[in-house]
Amino acid sequence: MDAAGKLWKGLSLTGKLLAHRPRGWKDYVLNGLSCLAGSGRSLGRPVHVTIEPATVCNLTCPVCETGAGCLERPGQLMSLDEYKAILGRLPDSVGAMMLYFMGETFLNPHAYDMIRLARERGIFVETCTNGDFVDPQCLVDSGIDMVSFQMDGASAATHGTYRVGSDFERVVANLRRTVALRDKQGRRIPRITAGLIVMRHNVHEIEAFRKKALEEWGVDDVDIVSPCVRTYAQGVEMIPDDDAFWLYDRKRFEEEHVLRPRWTLPWYGCSWIYFSLTIQVNGDVVPCCRDPRGKHVLGNVFRQSVSEIWNSPRMRSLRRNIRQGRRPFLCDLCSGFGVPRVRWRS
Repeated sequence: MDAAGKLWKGLSLTGKLLAHRPRGWKDYVLNGLSCLAGSGRSLGRPVHVTIEPATVCNLTCPVCETGAGCLERPGQLMSLDEYKAILGRLPDSVGAMMLYFMGETFLNPHAYDMIRLARERGIFVETCTNGDFVDPQCLVDSGIDMVSFQMDGASAATHGTYRVGSDFERVVANLRRTVALRDKQGRRIPRITAGLIVMRHNVHEIEAFRKKALEEWGVDDVDIVSPCVRTYAQGVEMIPDDDAFWLYDRKRFEEEHVLRPRWTLPWYGCSWIYFSLTIQVNGDVVPCCRDPRGKHVLGNVFRQSVSEIWNSPRMRSLRRNIRQGRRPFLCDLCSGFGVPRVRWRS
């Protein structure tokens, strides 16, 4: 689905929002209108936030800036007090959180408390994990709404080609244990998925992975993800031949050796920056997950209020520039995110 389709799909939630009235539904509508108008100022408050609990990881995945050792930010774990301070600064419009960014969430010993504290505030919490250090009992008990185990193969050899340093059998055991504990309690949450980033070395295992994940491991769904690379050389090495898995303009890639999204920004620009903020481990706020190195800092939540950052001169300028076609560097590798989903429990 292209970016325009994603936006309209997001705005089609308006009727459901009005019926259920989850947290931030008015802000969601106001932000959508601001996006359509191409305004530098967003009339609503943020409804979604990404918080980074860690910039360290046990793996050395070659494309990931953390794994490759080129993040250009220090390895750090967010303290529980820092996290509580951030929670206290979030407006009550925030109804959904991604507790994950450029490190392994569960290397932070406070991760389960972080989830619990957000859930106590009524925030829908989801995360991604490589699965090596998950404590299944603590994860289920935390009350998390959704967790995605990121695995890149149906076998240990294939998985380890990209997830360098991962113990495939341990990850599978942690995944299956999480499913079993969830099911034993007769609960519908957390929703548990398994993710496969499709690359040349594992494209042949897509169906085997899907079958194992659903039938043997017991997950609720499987996410088949097209690869995002950082350089031309990585693209040559990793992106499969099948066009279905290309996020990039293949002609420009092959003829000019450059990475550019295969989609073009529609007239309204990027919708994500009208709905969400990304807070890095030191409190710096960046527009989205396409700024892992923190080069486009909009403010810091430990020194400024979220509302001040949300419609700051830097944020308004970013929105206007994207609307007018002056895309910052972080848009070059963007696959298009559309609108964050407002979550609520049925």
